[in-house]
Amino acid sequence: MTTTDAAISAASTPPRPPNGKGPVALSQMILQARETLLQGRNEHAVALLRNILSRDATIADAWFLLGAAAQAADDPQEALGCFQRSAQLSPDWAEAWFQTGVTLAQVDRFAESAAALQRATELKPDWIEAWLNLGSALSRNGESETALVAWRKVLRLSPEHAQAHYNCGHLYQTQGHWQQAAEAYIRVLNNAPDMVSAHINLGTCHLSMGDPSAALACFKQAVRLRPDYALAHINLAGALAALDRFEAAVEAYTVAIRLAPSDAAPHFQIAALLRRRWRLDEAISHCRQALALAPQLYEATVALYEMARHGCLWDLADRTSQDLDRITDQQLKARKRTAESPLISLWRHADPARNLAVARSWSLDIAGPKGATWPGRTPFAHKTQDRGGPIRIGYLSGDFKAHAVAHQIRGLLRAHDRRRFQIFGYAANPSDQSEYREELAQACDRFTAIDTQDDRAAAEVIYRDGIDILVDLSGHTEGGRLDILALRPAPIQAGYLGFLGSSGADFIDYFISDAIVTPASDDPWFSEKLIRLPGCYQVNDDAMVIAEAPVDRVSEGLPPDAVVLCCFNQPFKIDDATLKSWLTILQQAPQAVLWLMDHNVTARRNLCQAAGDAGVDPGRLIFSKPTRIDLHLRRLQLADLALDTFGYNGGATTANALWAGVPLVTLPGRHMVSRMSASALQ
Repeated sequence: MTTTDAAISAASTPPRPPNGKGPVALSQMILQARETLLQGRNEHAVALLRNILSRDATIADAWFLLGAAAQAADDPQEALGCFQRSAQLSPDWAEAWFQTGVTLAQVDRFAESAAALQRATELKPDWIEAWLNLGSALSRNGESETALVAWRKVLRLSPEHAQAHYNCGHLYQTQGHWQQAAEAYIRVLNNAPDMVSAHINLGTCHLSMGDPSAALACFKQAVRLRPDYALAHINLAGALAALDRFEAAVEAYTVAIRLAPSDAAPHFQIAALLRRRWRLDEAISHCRQALALAPQLYEATVALYEMARHGCLWDLADRTSQDLDRITDQQLKARKRTAESPLISLWRHADPARNLAVARSWSLDIAGPKGATWPGRTPFAHKTQDRGGPIRIGYLSGDFKAHAVAHQIRGLLRAHDRRRFQIFGYAANPSDQSEYREELAQACDRFTAIDTQDDRAAAEVIYRDGIDILVDLSGHTEGGRLDILALRPAPIQAGYLGFLGSSGADFIDYFISDAIVTPASDDPWFSEKLIRLPGCYQVNDDAMVIAEAPVDRVSEGLPPDAVVLCCFNQPFKIDDATLKSWLTILQQAPQAVLWLMDHNVTARRNLCQAAGDAGVDPGRLIFSKPTRIDLHLRRLQLADLALDTFGYNGGATTANALWAGVPLVTLPGRHMVSRMSASALQ
């Protein structure tokens, strides 16, 4: 907003004699008080002003200067009363309304602040500072469109006003309008090239639009301008990580930690980076340091739980899960979006009611009341008449890459009857240059990459394509773009496959499942109408090739005469109950071994440690690295029996085992993700 100096310099000699109390003497006293304030002698100025007001309490200038003195003494409540009294006594004095509005904003009374500042602009229509502050008050009050009107007024008065361009850019950025935000920040930097925050925000926009190289240039400039600014180094590290320059990113985070040792942010960010490389021990250490510095950084609690699960650190996972229960309960009670994602909720609780509550908190955050006032957030309207021709189905996913969802839907995209359906693919993720990406693109009649487009622009692409049914394949998972669906680019919208629970969103009409994963008793726990497919809900590629290359147990590190039990699910699915049951089997079947995915060092170490603690030779746990899918299917045939995980079943891994001809044992649970394998086996 504004500073105290602005309030002091706004005061003037009273335009009228003060009510017969010796106008010349009082006017001279006001001038003396003003000069005393400018000299920083607040106590003496206050004494003079109190003396004046004891003689005549209707002098607006005296109240105004008394408010300025209170501002200088960091007493906004006292200042507010004085400025309000000044405006009441002199209702046509723009400066009094201005300072009233500014001070109201300081005490978080933004609606009243906007009203006072609006009055100031009415009295002085060309006052740039008043319009600028009015926009800020409106923005803080959630009136984004009106705030933009105020800032655009500033730009009409002063087309190159850096702060107005910056404010517009920041608002566009919070709305996800990356291109508009970037254009605004470029205008800022044309006139204020040393504004570090504009370089950082412009870089963030470039990252969001899928251009990490441009982002890197922005963050480097921010570091050059302020080499001691930890936030600049944190953002620099983010761009380096996006460019897969891992060691340089670690170094940038390390610099940020050195510059701001009491700041949790760089510890949290470096933990996320290390987790991406599966250096879980280091990542967990940094995550714990972040929480020690900022216990209310609930995202770090979620990350710690997730990493504990990936690393098979069951005690840590249990303790952190208890913390998350408390945090989530508090946030749900306060009607806030939970820190834990809906996906983590599915990991933690086989409770469809709780899972729905968490998912709904996220969907309401996407499409809730604040979204209704944002520019460009109005949902699309759809015609009801049949336009003729094939039905247009759009598939939206952040997983059009080497990913389990892509692996599963290849057959689906091929199988559509092109006489009845036209298939559109919308990739919310950048290309990974994989065979999956190429094959999926070729399987669609039209395939569009929307990863660099903001939500509104992406939704407009889908709307212009005339999609009849939009199927979201990601939901509340990493890379999902539910914000696009909130704009209703298609008249019918459905969730399927990628997120295996209710979205909790009123903008998704249907959820595709079956009677095993979602029995009738689950209907109350889905915001969507359930479409239950006959048989199994899970589509799979019916043309998967199994390599013909010869394999044998010895070459895979398996004992030739053992009973080979296998599970190639990710380690996070191996909860404590699952592992205990497996170790019981190994205790009672000494001729058996357990064949697992070699996913990360931490999980492998802890699985072996748990086996040893249970009296099972850790050597009976055999680990294999991931490999090409056709080779994996071939080696799977060396197993005798596949074992499923309890709380979160295998999806693609179950299908792979069955496709390779390996029987599988599962134990159905209470929610969808714990009944997937039962569905596949029916």
